[in-house]
Amino acid sequence: MTEVHFKGPQTTWKKTIIVTDCSNVDISGLKQDVPPNKGYLSKHKFTCKSGYHGEAKVSVCQKNATWDLIPDCLPGSETFTLTVSIIVVAFPASIMFFLYMESSNASRYSAANMPLNGN
Repeated sequence: MTEVHFKGPQTTWKKTIIVTDCSNVDISGLKQDVPPNKGYLSKHKFTCKSGYHGEAKVSVCQKNATWDLIPDCLPGSETFTLTVSIIVVAFPASIMFFLYMESSNASRYSAANMPLNGN
């Protein structure tokens, strides 16, 4: 609790208030980087530690000194996107397949020729 004194032109009065600060959240994989004095309605962007992945979230400090949103930080490397494209080209004697795969960290291309006569 904190006692606050107010002084006006003709009067002085005091009020006792409870000051609550939101602090770090003890969750495995979550960066512990909340600065001091993050009080009610303060915002903080939570992110995951290196070696963990999860979507960063901006959280707001609530009246009860808790944060409203906390990301789920899962162990392992970052997630990635995989895109697969297949192109089929037909010729009189064979079919040609082209396969292209792309992820956020690598690309691969391959082609295959399949004769129609079984040879």
